[in-house]
Amino acid sequence: MKKYMKNSYVIKIPSETIVLLGVATQLAFLTLIGLDVVGVGISVPFLREIVGFLTLFFLPGFLLSRVMGIKAESLTEKFLYIIGLSVIFLVLLGLCMNYLYPLVGIPRPLETLPLTLTLSSVIIFLCLYLIVKEKHSDSNIVILFLSPQHIFLAFLPFLSIIGAFLTYYYNNNALLFLLLIAIGLMPIIVVMEKLRTLPFAIFILSLALIYHWQLSIPYLSGWDIYFEAYHANLVKINNLLNWSCGFSKEQNSMLMDTLLAPIFAQVLKLDLAWCFKIVYPFIFAMIPLAAYEITRRQTNNKIAFLSSFLVASIIIFYENKDLNALFFISLLILLITNKSFNKLTRGLLLILFGFGLATSHYGIPYLFIISSFAVLMLSLLISEKSKAFHFKENILSNPLYCFILTVLTISWYMYTGEGQGFEKIIRVGRLAVEGIKEIISPVHASGAYFITTKMPSLGYDILRLLFFIYYFFAEVGFLIIIYEKLDKREEPFHFKDEFLLYSGVSLTWILADIVFGKSLAILGSLRLQILTSLFSAPFCIIGYLKIVTTLKKMSLATAKYMSNRALIPIAIFCMLLMLFNSRFMMEVHREISPQTCDYSFSIALSQPRIKAGYGNLNELISFYSNAPSEEDVSGARWLGENKGSLPVWSDHYAGKYLVYYGMVPYSAIYKLKPNSEFLRGGYIYLSKINVVFKLMVEKSPQGDVQYYNIHSLLISLDETRNKIYTNGKCTVYG
Repeated sequence: MKKYMKNSYVIKIPSETIVLLGVATQLAFLTLIGLDVVGVGISVPFLREIVGFLTLFFLPGFLLSRVMGIKAESLTEKFLYIIGLSVIFLVLLGLCMNYLYPLVGIPRPLETLPLTLTLSSVIIFLCLYLIVKEKHSDSNIVILFLSPQHIFLAFLPFLSIIGAFLTYYYNNNALLFLLLIAIGLMPIIVVMEKLRTLPFAIFILSLALIYHWQLSIPYLSGWDIYFEAYHANLVKINNLLNWSCGFSKEQNSMLMDTLLAPIFAQVLKLDLAWCFKIVYPFIFAMIPLAAYEITRRQTNNKIAFLSSFLVASIIIFYENKDLNALFFISLLILLITNKSFNKLTRGLLLILFGFGLATSHYGIPYLFIISSFAVLMLSLLISEKSKAFHFKENILSNPLYCFILTVLTISWYMYTGEGQGFEKIIRVGRLAVEGIKEIISPVHASGAYFITTKMPSLGYDILRLLFFIYYFFAEVGFLIIIYEKLDKREEPFHFKDEFLLYSGVSLTWILADIVFGKSLAILGSLRLQILTSLFSAPFCIIGYLKIVTTLKKMSLATAKYMSNRALIPIAIFCMLLMLFNSRFMMEVHREISPQTCDYSFSIALSQPRIKAGYGNLNELISFYSNAPSEEDVSGARWLGENKGSLPVWSDHYAGKYLVYYGMVPYSAIYKLKPNSEFLRGGYIYLSKINVVFKLMVEKSPQGDVQYYNIHSLLISLDETRNKIYTNGKCTVYG
């Protein structure tokens, strides 16, 4: 055992011992599964979940990293590659089983038994291979023992879980408020050098932030997640991925949802919705951790922590499929910063993570490919004009990899989704000509809309101002770094040239989102915001540093080692951005003055106030349009079990509850109008917001939420239709 820092230690364990533990873990896991299959379950709580979690997330990636000879430069980098390899291993294994097993007489290849037997067999084979390969090796695995700081930080996700439980079941959000305050203070604590376990801290606080939102209700929340979960549930029910099943081929093509989620559900014996709410946040928390490692290698620890904290603050409550794609993008960008890999190892990682990116989203891979080609073109142009940049060893933007990733992505979606993601990119180009007109009247999802629209309260105006400051600092930081590089000045930071060009292209996407509002609204302003955060966040911190050093007339060398006091303002800025973006500050104002007409909406923080009747109409609509009630879910399940082949009418938002909880195809759900003349045959599903609050919610073509009073419609339905199900807050008419 070796001392690592004050009150913490590391220990070195021979790699052969770890491999043998892997074999033992698999044998124990197979025993648990076998007993469960024959009906003799072991009553130790969470034993299967814990062993299964280790089997899915750590063992495959660890073994593959040893087989591939990955020599990471830090424990953080190695951890990230292990998780990335584990995830892509599960996707590829499930895909191979899905294609090959039916050919040998196993029609349901993704059932628990064949899945676990195959998974454990492959892992045990890899273990035995490594035992033979490393028999005479002296290599060790370094394991960090927990320090008091680790133990304190480890409580944050549990506080998030308990706080979310208290919020939903007891209408008490005090613990979540305390959690967000504790997280918000982290940047200040770090710049004051009171916290040293920075990689662990950024992972844990990211996980806690995502959990505080995801676990605040026991049901799915959002929009796209219902359609992703529907297709994943079809795979789980059939134990087979069939591209022709479901109502959306583009959703069916996203293996990170349709294939990986059922694998998690089968192995861990979890409800599919809980897989999305508990397991996937663990993957998403890797994104800020990767951002930390990417930035640390090119700057220093404090800048890396602050920039990764900004990334964590931006991705708090975004959609699954977007963060799946960003996870693989972050791993690909991490490869830029490590030039020590041999060509074979790097090539394998590029192909594997590229496949993960291509199969995680139907649109974002094309955006990354376009960015890569832009970086490639810029590399060629700049190389001819300036000797300050060196692009001979570009990793992601070299012609071969750009070609491979393009062919892989287009081929995948042409085969599985009939190129539907590619069509979206074509629409971007076709609408770009009209985009300039949208500055005058920008569409709902564009950056121009975000700039020009009237915000619902002062808190949202401040949030918008904070993002203006964020991007101002990012643009300034990027431009100054480029200027200093061209001027051949002494550089306190060591950015890779390829990373710089990707950053420039990403910041250009943000500007284009404002100018070409209509065309890029297809991609979504918030989506561009999170996808570019890996590149914009470091330059936000550096932009601030450059401005301060200019005002104080410091040397560039001094900028690298600025005093703690000089970093406190940007740490406070990071804290404020997180507190406003999590809606903490808006909700504090509403709690203090519940009678005001200001708007604040957070599923986690606003829930007790809205349930208690202190939410205004817009808040009430926002909440119940995103968070189904228990009665809504019960009604959707009942209708799904009993409706037969008849169609269903519901309003815009209630229909998504039927999609997952009732397993009703979206193509069989028709939009309910506030006029009973439109209703002929089938069933009418009314959710809590329809029955209790007598409102119907729609979304305009521009993306604005519209609502109508349907008191007269409810009276008409009672007179002309049969009420075949009701639980007091959700009603179904036949």
